[in-house]
Amino acid sequence: MSSKVLVFENRPRLAPELMRQFTGQPVQVMACRSINDFRNRLNGLTLPVGVLDVDAAPAACLQLLSELAGRWPSIPVIAIGSAWSAGLEWALRELGAVAFLPDFNSGIGLARLCQRQWLVGR
Repeated sequence: MSSKVLVFENRPRLAPELMRQFTGQPVQVMACRSINDFRNRLNGLTLPVGVLDVDAAPAACLQLLSELAGRWPSIPVIAIGSAWSAGLEWALRELGAVAFLPDFNSGIGLARLCQRQWLVGR
């Protein structure tokens, strides 16, 4: 059984880095270019970890977290932002984000956060 990471971002940077970090491991990283794609891929997945690039669509990410809390409350979501979106951190956390990274600078750190969520979910 492989672990899964579902990544929403409008330009490829997080998903390719996670793919690199998980090379040789039973981890499937799925890139989504829209929130609807993210939503649609959730159906049928067991215990995925979600990663959201908040800067790509802040309002849509907040809406998605609200929906996840009602429909898929067991899916942990890691929000990635910037200094520009750092003001949304507490709203994101209140809606269920398990972590907020205001600056993505370490694929290793993001991979470890994903691994930690799989351990908690089992």
